[in-house]
Amino acid sequence: MLAGTVTAIHATADLLGEAERRLPAVDPGATAFGARGLGLLGEVGQDAYRHWQAAMNARVREARAHAARVRDLADLVDHAAGGFHEAQQSAGQAHRDLASGEPGVA
Repeated sequence: MLAGTVTAIHATADLLGEAERRLPAVDPGATAFGARGLGLLGEVGQDAYRHWQAAMNARVREARAHAARVRDLADLVDHAAGGFHEAQQSAGQAHRDLASGEPGVA
């Protein structure tokens, strides 16, 4: 019943995990920020690059945390699906018992 949903949620978690793995490879290097420039320009470029690195590291941590939460969500939905299946089976059995007129069924 909810198997497709669980699969889609797991796929989303996998995409977030892939983002976590790939983000560090997007580093253009300090030169892209002018960090090799002379004097104040180079210092500003180095500062900009450090800020960029800190921001990218934060995005990696966020992707990791979101992936873990989405995996937890998939597990919860899977558990709920199991509960729904059990309830459906139980209700079906109760209906069959009632229809067959078995004693002791309320």
